[in-house]
Amino acid sequence: MDGLMSDQYVWVDSDTQFAECCEYWNLLPFISIDTEFIRTKTFYPKLGLLQVADDRNSYLIDPLQITDFLPFQKVLENPAVVKVLHACSEDAEIFHCCFNARARSVFDTQIAASFLGQGMSIGYANLVKYELGVDLPKDETRSDWLQRPLTDNQKNYAAMDVAYLHQIFRIQEVALLEQGRFDWVLEDSDRIVESSLPQDPERYYLKIRQAWQLRGTRLCFLKMLASWRERLVQAKDIPRTRLVRDAVLYELAVAKPHSLNQLNRIHGLYPGLIRRYGQTILDMARKAEQVPRSEYPELIAAPLKIEEGLMLKKVREFVAELAVQLELPVELLARRKQLEAIVSSGTYTGEFQLTDAFTGWRYDIIGKHILNILTIEWNATNSTE
Repeated sequence: MDGLMSDQYVWVDSDTQFAECCEYWNLLPFISIDTEFIRTKTFYPKLGLLQVADDRNSYLIDPLQITDFLPFQKVLENPAVVKVLHACSEDAEIFHCCFNARARSVFDTQIAASFLGQGMSIGYANLVKYELGVDLPKDETRSDWLQRPLTDNQKNYAAMDVAYLHQIFRIQEVALLEQGRFDWVLEDSDRIVESSLPQDPERYYLKIRQAWQLRGTRLCFLKMLASWRERLVQAKDIPRTRLVRDAVLYELAVAKPHSLNQLNRIHGLYPGLIRRYGQTILDMARKAEQVPRSEYPELIAAPLKIEEGLMLKKVREFVAELAVQLELPVELLARRKQLEAIVSSGTYTGEFQLTDAFTGWRYDIIGKHILNILTIEWNATNSTE
């Protein structure tokens, strides 16, 4: 790489130095970014190191010394500067919670690799080996990035990671521009960034397995429980599972307990939690009973019925054929859950709705054709002739 060696880096630990770097990065067409963090006992990731590579150097920025991240926020949100990341979801979350930034113009090398025939969700070490023929050391992957001082091995490992990322982008960029798919990667990367932003606690219940089996007051209760748990773990900065697991929330919603004795019979609801929050849970159960029918949560789509399954099969056959033609992984074009959601949207009316994933480049390539297939199948099934 021009002017950038993988074992060289600049250590940045002052606001003035960091601001000068950001001022330069804001003028570049692209930079590469990586993060090292710890998230074993907390809800939010704890950033231990920020790495950036540009056309001159690799930079290791110490977030434990920097106090002003506004200049970097401006870089992240500058759409004129492409931000190169690998498997960007956790990085995007860190950008939001640590820098209050919603990254723009993100290029995910993992997504790019899937467009270039290297399979879905390729790991970074495998990508580096594939593109550069380099075996990355794994010794520091799980080391303590919050310790100070960092060891020389940690610093070298971090500098190499982001330096190789910079080189890989140059290779992928050329190949994708030749295929006319560079913007496709930017679009899909942006979707990942958007999905990584904090979600409304009131909607977490939609992620709980088997929630589709509940309705009425039980679904109201589950929604309250999930929202309460989300807000509490965020406030305490602890993992969800350390407070109460999703499966236990579901069992609570099914049981609708009215006494502490009933709470004690819920498997996975530990005595300490009942002592602290038992009355709160019982109060939510009573409140759910009082919710008017007009305010019940919308029912969650159940697994597809036989007729819907047949329509899904037709759509999946089309997607599989198209994937072969485009030389792309089937999962990159459309995931099964996305297709199921589209089928479910028009079960009773025949008016099928695409999910957000089928906007942009996917609409012309696949989205409008899926709608056409489903409309034909629905009309044939519901014909009065």
